[in-house]
Amino acid sequence: MFKTDDTVFYGVHGVCRITGIVTKDFLGSTADYYVLIPVFENRSTVFVPVDKPELVKKMRPLLSKDEIEEVIRSMPLCEEIWIEDEPTRKEVYAELLKSGDRIRLISLIKTLRNRKLSLGGKNRKMHACDERFLDDALKMLHDEIAYVLDIERSQVASYITETIGAEKM
Repeated sequence: MFKTDDTVFYGVHGVCRITGIVTKDFLGSTADYYVLIPVFENRSTVFVPVDKPELVKKMRPLLSKDEIEEVIRSMPLCEEIWIEDEPTRKEVYAELLKSGDRIRLISLIKTLRNRKLSLGGKNRKMHACDERFLDDALKMLHDEIAYVLDIERSQVASYITETIGAEKM
């Protein structure tokens, strides 16, 4: 169970601070909710029902600094996961984002960045949905790295490059 002032990772909202647990009435039903405020974009408030395990399980503890370093060092080893069939690709990539699995996120980023570079060389653009998947995956990964390592989000790509000596992610 999470508590007030815990910092968690919650789906595409990224790093969030739990500011409280409140009882609210939504659509005539009263329940307890975790109140999450995204750390990097505090324009919104996210309410997660305490009694909905399928939603609470999307709230993950942040990785430790050592775990973040290990994830970064593993980046060159991550394999691409391109799926030709667009409907299947959308479904698989959406599930991948929901899972929050950092290694799979890196594989997705690597796949879509390489796809973008390949298409750019042919004066073509990536599908808009693939661009959104790439943007969401980068945001999720960079937010957690920036928060855990206490660096600016704008410094994450450089930090990764310096750490593994590879292209920016």
